[in-house]
Amino acid sequence: ASIYFYRDTHGNEIDLIMDTGGRLFPVEIKSSATYNSGFFNGFRYWRKNIEPQAGGYVVYSGNITQRVQKDQLVSWKNLKNVFNELS
Repeated sequence: ASIYFYRDTHGNEIDLIMDTGGRLFPVEIKSSATYNSGFFNGFRYWRKNIEPQAGGYVVYSGNITQRVQKDQLVSWKNLKNVFNELS
């Protein structure tokens, strides 16, 4: 997959956009080890304005990997799984 950074003129940004050739998937990277629902704020904007069907991934320094609505909270230890899933 090709990887890009997204930021618009209003300051909305996504750390990584993975282009798999057919769909775009947003990926956020957080240094926090504690989950925060605000991690997914950029995805709501992304789905509303760019790619309505996109499920996103938040990679963080915690240990839990779990689905959060349409998205995935992914421990950095499982980062390889994200790239495998999208390639």
